[in-house]
Amino acid sequence: MRQINSNYSDPLNIVWTELSKQLGFDIVRDPEVFAAFDGVRVLRIGTPETLDPDDSLGQMVLHELCHALVEGPEAMRTPDWGLDFDNPSHRAHEFATLRLQASFADHVAMRDFFASTTDFRWYFDLIPNDSLHSRVDPDSVSRVLGSSVSLVQESELSLSDLESVFADDRSAIDMAQKGRLTAHREKWLEPIMVAINRTASLATVIREIAPDGSIWKL
Repeated sequence: MRQINSNYSDPLNIVWTELSKQLGFDIVRDPEVFAAFDGVRVLRIGTPETLDPDDSLGQMVLHELCHALVEGPEAMRTPDWGLDFDNPSHRAHEFATLRLQASFADHVAMRDFFASTTDFRWYFDLIPNDSLHSRVDPDSVSRVLGSSVSLVQESELSLSDLESVFADDRSAIDMAQKGRLTAHREKWLEPIMVAINRTASLATVIREIAPDGSIWKL
């Protein structure tokens, strides 16, 4: 029997696991969760078979790091960043996280690759190019809530929620900007951008030969 001295590791997983270690987090794959932070060091991420086909560890980790940045330094020592996703008042926090996530992805034109796969994908898709400053287009929001209910039914939104959506959007811009400043102050910005750029390098190599339907084609 031959001696096995090495094993295969997914390159994208290596990039984002290494980033997590740099920032003080251990990634644990757990089929019992989507994503959960213990408030100390362990960031649990669902296993591939329990996540959506277009999820990747890179997108999942980036999203959680953006949550941490939006909520601030104290939240980095609080379970699930201090968030309760059953609380409607936390919707603006999710919006802000998605805006910050888009801003990082836009540095390498990979917003679709790093796109949200949660029930708030409808909002992510409406974020303007200037994700840290520009408000979502009111007409676009109206069209989504008015004629594409299937996209947002999990969030229980309707046309009557328009004003609250716009209010949360305004709050999200401010929170996302503060999150970006926190990334700079906490010295997270450079490591995150290194991981983003490494992911872009992988995409450059793979995109041309990736099969149709692969997120590497995005």
